[in-house]
Amino acid sequence: MAPKADAKGAEDAKGAKDAKGAKDAKDATGAHPEDVRQINKTMPIRKGLKGIEAEMLHQYPNLTGMSTLEILDEALKLSEILIRQKRRNAEIMSDILDTRTKLRGRWRQKFVNIFYVSFSAISRDECDADCKKEDSEIVPIGDEATETYLEDMLVKRPRRYWIGLRNYGTDGNTNWKFTDGLQPKQTFWAHDEPKLHTGNCVVLGFPCTPLQCWFSEECSQTKRRCICRKSAKIRWFRTSSINV
Repeated sequence: MAPKADAKGAEDAKGAKDAKGAKDAKDATGAHPEDVRQINKTMPIRKGLKGIEAEMLHQYPNLTGMSTLEILDEALKLSEILIRQKRRNAEIMSDILDTRTKLRGRWRQKFVNIFYVSFSAISRDECDADCKKEDSEIVPIGDEATETYLEDMLVKRPRRYWIGLRNYGTDGNTNWKFTDGLQPKQTFWAHDEPKLHTGNCVVLGFPCTPLQCWFSEECSQTKRRCICRKSAKIRWFRTSSINV
């Protein structure tokens, strides 16, 4: 029976030695080996965060004195701004390509707008639909400069052209509005116009006296040529500052 006891004693001694070795390993490093392995796994992340912190301090010295967490929060805000900027740049590029394609066709540029004049005569509603297909609108004429430009452009083609003004009034009342719902700040009616009995839509027509070229006409039965306008995107001219 003694040999069995000796074997058990040896086994117990080995277990105690292994346990002591594990304890010694923990004591020597200050952490359990499993903890060390976890720390090692996170080292690349820690280094990356430190790199971000260093770059932020280099680019934005005003962040000096902030805690690491505060600096990383600012870096996150900056990344969100840059992502939005990238999306907006893509939209701008799309708009530029679309406008360039149109200008190679029958569109003409003036100020921050581009204009298209149809060669075929169509109803007012058909004009509206055609303009919308081109991501544009029947031209609203809200100032003398636009009216003068269109008169000068079209006087050599003396026809009548739909514009975006329409009477939405009822029971004999007038309520002239453009397709965007705004009322005109200036009007360029021909003499004795508008005549409500002739219709609730408006054309720019020739021959006419300069700056007096608007005529009222019936909307659905009359067929006229069409003027579409597409505004250059306001976002092209926006600038954004990044404040951190």
